[in-house]
Amino acid sequence: MLKKVAESLPSVSAGAPWLLRGFDRAQTHPLVSAEIDRLVRVGVPGRFALGYRDARGAFRIQYVGYAPYDLRAELTARLGTGKCFKFRVGPLAPGAMPKDDSPA
Repeated sequence: MLKKVAESLPSVSAGAPWLLRGFDRAQTHPLVSAEIDRLVRVGVPGRFALGYRDARGAFRIQYVGYAPYDLRAELTARLGTGKCFKFRVGPLAPGAMPKDDSPA
């Protein structure tokens, strides 16, 4: 079931702008295991953005995702895929994910 849920969630920022809500106020952290362990508890759901800081210091997003069961494990699995991350802890609100209108 975990795999099925994870496959149904969009993970690309261009296709999932609703996942980005609130990230403009979130602090940026280095994507290293010590920082993830310090900031994120085990077993909590959450949204995250991976990326880097450009020459002017702006956070540039390369990947956006949602971890429905364990944000810490998801971020740890993505070590080396970006230089920085932002995150928001908590489940998605009911109705937050857009409906898929594509034919089955």
